[in-house]
Amino acid sequence: MSCKKERSDTLLSKQMVGRWQMTSYGGGFDGRVYRTSPDPVVILFKADETYQRFIEGRIANTGKYQLDQAQSIYSGKTDNAIKFDDDAIWNIININGNTLNLNQNAYDGGGASYVRK
Repeated sequence: MSCKKERSDTLLSKQMVGRWQMTSYGGGFDGRVYRTSPDPVVILFKADETYQRFIEGRIANTGKYQLDQAQSIYSGKTDNAIKFDDDAIWNIININGNTLNLNQNAYDGGGASYVRK
């Protein structure tokens, strides 16, 4: 009997699916981190690799996302990454429990933190 190992991108995809509420954003050129308003940005990731981004409860945009690996400018290693169809830059993904960090894989690019809702 053999054990089938699940691909890491499949595991990542399962972790991503759900509703994530932004808690802070910033970094980048000025290095400042900003807390979000009481009704912040929410991203809903779906299993079919589509997403909806809400701002103040209204859909701001929808589209597709792609999960892959990218050479991280932060760690210098190959890390999990996501690219939204409306963006040319890969974002490095870090999921720790119910916290999701998306950091633009570009110098002075900044990033955002989310909590699962």
